[in-house]
Parts: sequence; C-alpha cells; structure tokens
Amino acid sequence: GSPEAPSFSGHPEDLQHYFDDISDFCDGYRLSDGLVNIKLALKYAPFELANLWSHFVEESGGDWPCFTSEVV
Repeated sequence: GSPEAPSFSGHPEDLQHYFDDISDFCDGYRLSDGLVNIKLALKYAPFELANLWSHFVEESGGDWPCFTSEVV
C-alpha cells in the first residue's frame, strides 16, 4: 500500500482511530461516497477482519456511519 494509506493494528481499542483515519484519508482525496469509505476500510484491514466486516456492507446500504456502528 501507499505510505499514507491507513492501517489497522487488529487491536479492538484502535478500531475507532482506524475508521477516523479512513474518513480523513477519503476527505483528503475528496471522496465523499460512503461505499468508497467502506471499500477502503476493507482493503486496508487485515484479511480476516475484512472478510468478517464484509458481511456488514449490504446491511449498511453503503452508509459509512451505519457500517462503522455495525462493526463496532
């Protein structure tokens, strides 16, 4: 990944910080689509977590706040 790309440690206490980093990253590139945020969160998360979180994508309807609250 690129050096400025967000990364998640896999530790639950870092989860909200990771989601904030994803939001900031998307804002920096003027990406305001919630589904883009979700896809990037899955892309930069560890594989096992991305696989688990992917089940929340459809439930959230592409809504970023809904997705993050489902995961948390």
